[in-house]
Amino acid sequence: INIEDIAWSLSMQCRFGGCCPRHYSVAEHSMFVAELCPRPKAFAGLMHDAHEAYVQDINTGFKQALGPTFRHFDRAWADAVAFHFGLTSGKDPDVHHADMLALATERRDLGLLDDVEWPTLKGYEAVPSHIPNLTQLGAFELFLATFKALQVCN
Repeated sequence: INIEDIAWSLSMQCRFGGCCPRHYSVAEHSMFVAELCPRPKAFAGLMHDAHEAYVQDINTGFKQALGPTFRHFDRAWADAVAFHFGLTSGKDPDVHHADMLALATERRDLGLLDDVEWPTLKGYEAVPSHIPNLTQLGAFELFLATFKALQVCN
């Protein structure tokens, strides 16, 4: 488990299975979640999807279809990454809230609005700020810088 590998992989992975009008990386999403978290939880917010460097960002519907074997594999990697960086395992309510706010905002800013209700977003609205728009290299470098800045505070 290596932060440079995580930052690189997350900056290369496009959210929403690549079904976006532009490359919007998991690294950008993670930094946005960190920004939306209460300050003491910002590091956990940044790292909430770090294990996806090893298991990939898979759409929720596919994760559900893959069943318990994938959930076990995903959880094992999430726990290993959390342990490595001194974080607690499992979903923190503040990080989950920030993650859902980020998702609602991403849906708006990436033009993913449609007539289909996203049940997971029930009760969550997009925030006034907008999602980042970085190059892959910019996302990699900023993720590492954010990691270093927040790790000092953790």
